[in-house]
Order: sequence, then structure tokens, then C-alpha cells
Amino acid sequence: MSDQCGNITTCTSRIEVRDCKKPSPYCISQVSMTLDENSFIAELWAKDMDLGGFDNCTDQDQLVFSFSQDTSDNVIYLGCEDLPNGREADVMLDVYITDLAGNQDYCSVSVHLTDNSDVCADSGVTGNIEGKIATTTGFTPENIQVEFWEKTMVRKIKLAPILPENLISQVSVTNMNLS
Repeated sequence: MSDQCGNITTCTSRIEVRDCKKPSPYCISQVSMTLDENSFIAELWAKDMDLGGFDNCTDQDQLVFSFSQDTSDNVIYLGCEDLPNGREADVMLDVYITDLAGNQDYCSVSVHLTDNSDVCADSGVTGNIEGKIATTTGFTPENIQVEFWEKTMVRKIKLAPILPENLISQVSVTNMNLS
């Protein structure tokens, strides 16, 4: 700087520019996945949930995607334990986007997880089984044991002690509704 008399002076100012703005996440809102029939898991990468999230200072290829605030948490494995009924479930996940300054924001993704290969044990199956157990002559025994099988276990309903097998020659179930 100088004035009209020829005086010259200089000054130095230090300006620090900080990136304080969070990135703008933009994620897939819902994705469907099925468990692998060999490994019994579904592998999901946080980066694959990105639909074009961006930041004002960090380039797109330098943004980090993760499933928590820990930026190394970038892959998740879903399995049978994530299917309470053993068949299907919607799993909600948060996908974090982190810029080079450490700023973070997140969006949520719903993962519809299914067991199409029937590798997980089903649970929560309820219903009614109705019918009549009788001999070929029409005699209905009073003491009987009924067994039915699920995929992974045998469930026994004991109504009373078993009669000798030769007395029961026919079992007819008239209505079976399991859901």
C-alpha cells in the first residue's frame, strides 16, 4: 500500500478457510437382496447405496461411504439372524458419507432381505390342524400322540400315551392351515 506522499507499507493477513459443511447424501431408498444359498449371507457395500451424494469441497471419488460414523465400516453381511421369521424382513440401515474434512451426514436405506433358497429355519409359523384319527373300523382312540415336522425340528404334541400302532391304520387330516 502507498499514499500520495510516497509512503509504502505492507501488511499480512492470514485467512484460514475451513470446510464445515456436511456432505449431501443421496441414497437408494430401497434395495432387495437374497441370501446366498452356499454362504447363507448377503454382502452389502455402503458405496453401492450411493445415488450421487456430493460435497462442496471434496471430489466425488474421495468421499467415503460407511454404515456408521466409523469410516472403515463400509461392508455389512446380513444373514439368517437378520430374518426373525426365517423367510424375509426389511432391515433399515444408515449410510454415512464422509468428506476429507471429516464432516458427515447420512441417509437411510431399507433392505428387503429374503431367503429364496430356504436356508434359514422358519419361525413364527402358526395355524390350526384339524382332523380325526380313527381305525379302519371307525374306532376313535382316546390315547394318541401326534407328531409333525418342520424344516429343522420335530415338534411333538402329546395328547396322551400312545396306543399300540396296530390299532391305528388310517389318519385323515381334514383341514390344515399353516401360515
